[in-house]
Amino acid sequence: MSTFPDRFKLDGRTALITGSGRGLGWEIAKGLAEAGAKVVLHGRSRERLAPRIDELKTAGHAAGALCFDMADRTAMRTEMATAGPIDILVHNVGERDRRPFNEIEPDAFARLIDVDLTAAHALLSLVVPGMIERGWGG
Repeated sequence: MSTFPDRFKLDGRTALITGSGRGLGWEIAKGLAEAGAKVVLHGRSRERLAPRIDELKTAGHAAGALCFDMADRTAMRTEMATAGPIDILVHNVGERDRRPFNEIEPDAFARLIDVDLTAAHALLSLVVPGMIERGWGG
């Protein structure tokens, strides 16, 4: 039974949710699937995503997965080339370092910026042109 109003239908749309193997990303993915979207989960491990894909498919939802580290632009481009058109992008992934700020080395801080900001731009540059072309999502 859907918890979404009838007006919120995403049938025929594909949603990519980064960092969706657990937590908030997983909950967002389930909600979008319930609304009718094909969901594409993202994480760094296919093994970790496999049970989530199975859960979605068992519930009757269309689902797939992309696996890459957000800091690896080559892997990002390679995986995204297999994804097909993406209509909805939820950029949920985020690097974190729970140490006090004054204990975070410059290289570790640079990775935080890279994964949280620069990688988001790189991913958007791969997804948004198709959204604009299709007139949906961009």
